[in-house]
Amino acid sequence: MKTKQLLPAILGLFFIISISPSTNGQIFISEAVDGVYLLGPQSVSPYWEELSTEYISEIGAFRSELQSLQTTEENAIATLQANEKLKRRERQQLAAAEERLELLKIELQAIDTLQNDWYNQLVQMESLRQLFDWVNDGHCAELTTTTGIYYSDEIEISLLSGTDQTSFEEWFPVDYQASGTEWVKKKADRNCFSDDPNDCLVWCLVEKKEGIVFIDFQGYERKAKTCPESFTYHSELSYCIRQRTLNEIADDSEAFLIRERSSEQEIQVLSWSAFDCQ
Repeated sequence: MKTKQLLPAILGLFFIISISPSTNGQIFISEAVDGVYLLGPQSVSPYWEELSTEYISEIGAFRSELQSLQTTEENAIATLQANEKLKRRERQQLAAAEERLELLKIELQAIDTLQNDWYNQLVQMESLRQLFDWVNDGHCAELTTTTGIYYSDEIEISLLSGTDQTSFEEWFPVDYQASGTEWVKKKADRNCFSDDPNDCLVWCLVEKKEGIVFIDFQGYERKAKTCPESFTYHSELSYCIRQRTLNEIADDSEAFLIRERSSEQEIQVLSWSAFDCQ
């Protein structure tokens, strides 16, 4: 696993629509620009259509910033490469610029994927409208969610309007790690050349610091003392979470809140299929 430290339907009987979920967590944290983190649609609830517009715009603005930094690094690299005889310090500058440029390219690719998730969420919204109408008309449906399979009699779907509320939550799951000690294997001797790498390892008692651990949008394991700024840790759900309010929302705007009946816990629908209850 990659590890990084966190820096200070037209309905038919079997209608199916599916949005491909992201493999990793729904929070992007920039290494190129300090203090920038962006969330995906699966980490926002309830979902209003205006949210896609807002997030797409926010991601687009950050993309422009990354492209500007990319141009700066490319120019710096071109200037250094034009010199046939680089001094040691200049070679170090070139290597550092090339490393930063590679990071910028990786982040640009990641946020393009994240932005596409928000475009897909607009399609998902239409699917949820159709699910709501289908279930309210007394029909049955099977739902594929981020936490498993549910049937329509196991869930409740609430329809919210822009006159009801304008607030929403941003969240992402984390694992809390208490302070203490743990045994880990470490290499005992750097000069150990055994064919079996386990021969070079010994058990060591190391200190484990209190904090949170989570997987980000790019698949990196992140470790931090606390949740990001303005987020708070929710111990019962094991989430970092914060409340936000939309600046503008139309009175006729809609949002769907889907909960499991038994626990009242919200669930995220990825796809659903209609079937005959008989």
